[in-house]
Amino acid sequence: MKYILLLIVYFLSFQGFSQFNVRNYSKDYNLDGVLDTLYSHYDGGSSFGGTYVKITNGKTKEILEYDSFGPYAMITQVVSIQPNFILKKNKSFLNILKKNYLPIERKKPDSSLNWILNGLKNSKELTDNPYFNFIIYSKPEWINTKFKLAKPYYINNSKSELITLLGEHIYDDSYNEDYNTHLLSYNPSVLFSNSGPPKITDFETVISSDTLEILKSAHSIILKKKTLQMVIHHFR
Repeated sequence: MKYILLLIVYFLSFQGFSQFNVRNYSKDYNLDGVLDTLYSHYDGGSSFGGTYVKITNGKTKEILEYDSFGPYAMITQVVSIQPNFILKKNKSFLNILKKNYLPIERKKPDSSLNWILNGLKNSKELTDNPYFNFIIYSKPEWINTKFKLAKPYYINNSKSELITLLGEHIYDDSYNEDYNTHLLSYNPSVLFSNSGPPKITDFETVISSDTLEILKSAHSIILKKKTLQMVIHHFR
């Protein structure tokens, strides 16, 4: 009976999460004359997943790790970076991580992410309203440039900068409060498309007139007024 139980537990564990895209390389990444090793895999199931990376310095045997495991439906995610990754001596290893495993880096949030961040910090819970449970004071802004669908990106933050952006809403499993460097990643495809990379054709025109045009997608609304545009996200 003990062996049957072990087999059942193993089978369920295997069904829950599987490893994909396993990579194992040996290369002198920091050019010190000794081969280093890079191991990575994607670990995921039906609702959760993420990339795990381990880089081992061939000379010192120091191990650097990165793990972005979290829910697929996360629009934003905070991933804490191991302190030694940021050291000058490990810059070549950090560059490998950025080049091969991270989306593009941006210096600040775009208007779409700003709307979400403002909403997180400026919401009020309603206890006696039969139709709504929250009011979000997001203060959306009109932009006077052509709207572009943002691609996934991340912003490099210190702990204090991250708290300023998210307030009390830092709850990701990949967040470590003892670290001082954190990546706030943003995946807008969750908002603009039900599946796959977002396209402008994902938006349906709801209202079109000489003064105002309204388009909607799976979880977003675009308002156009002459040369001005505004992006608002809705969740249901």
